[in-house]
Parts: sequence; C-alpha cells; structure tokens
Amino acid sequence: MVKLRNFEEADIHHLIGRIPDERFLLQWAGHQYQYPLDRAQLLKSLERTRGGKPSHFMFTACRRLEGTVVGHIELMNIDYANESACLGRALICQAEDRGKGMGTAMVAEALNYGFNVLGLMEINIGVFDFNKPAIACYRKLGFTEYEFREHARQFENESWNLVMMKLFNHEFMEYHSRKQYSEQLSK
Repeated sequence: MVKLRNFEEADIHHLIGRIPDERFLLQWAGHQYQYPLDRAQLLKSLERTRGGKPSHFMFTACRRLEGTVVGHIELMNIDYANESACLGRALICQAEDRGKGMGTAMVAEALNYGFNVLGLMEINIGVFDFNKPAIACYRKLGFTEYEFREHARQFENESWNLVMMKLFNHEFMEYHSRKQYSEQLSK
C-alpha cells in the first residue's frame, strides 16, 4: 500500500502546504515548530538526520505502485544505547486518503524500520486524546497506553490531554507474524 523513503529538501514545499493553521501545527508537531511552518525550520530538522547514527529519521510515505506522496512520519529522539525512539509527526496529507488504512500502513513501515533496520527494542508515541483515529491506528498495531498527561498542551482557551503509548519489538514481531498468517489464510 505504502512505502517509505527518506524525506528530502524537495519534499519541504509539499509538507508546508499541508499545515493549514497554528492549531494543526501544534497538534502535529508539538512545540518543535513555530507557525507558520517554513523551509528553515524543516531544514534544521533535516540536519538531525545526517551522520552515522542520527537522532532523527524523517520519511515521506508514497503509494507503493504510483509513487505519489501520501504522508509523512518521523522517528525521533533515537537513543542507540537504550535502543529506543519516539514515533511522531504522522500525517496523511489528503483527507480523501484518511480512513483507508494508509496511516496504519505508514506507521507499520516506520515501526519496521525502527525495529528491523535500527534494531530498536521500544518505540513510544504521544497522541492527544481527542485524536481517536490515531489512537485506534496505534492500538491496532499493538501500542499500549502507559501514561495519561492531563492538560499537557494549551492552545488558546483549550487544554489538551496527552496519551503516551509504547510498543516493544517482540510485540510488533508477534503482530507482524499474525498479520502475515491471516493474509496467507485469506488467499
């Protein structure tokens, strides 16, 4: 359904065009970026992806057959010593692509990269409790909640709660094995 490739400078304009307002930017990226999102901010993030053991990986998700861009996702705060990272900034760009499994496929690809390429043992994610589709996606892939942070973010007169979730390598591998088995049975 989707494949990941490294985010490149040429992708910056596409991503910027998907951030409609300050509220959306805060929901998507936390306080990492300031509105309006611009090229300089994304270039700074892209710099963290350089080197032998970067602390950050930025991906563009593309349709497997056509190669058209469908989304964006990142692995951040990679701790090679503790074999952990945070997954974040997951975005399906077009509203018409949402609810069709693309987000789940994109997250699964990022998890596969983290666990199988980088050799991580644990991946965490924080998601606002009002983002029910994202929470359902993460649960479907095996993430479990481990912390609930009330009033974690403020936006104007809103107070947002944050759900912290985690997934261990062995849990993802079990999910992946079950998925492959059920796909074989349906053939």
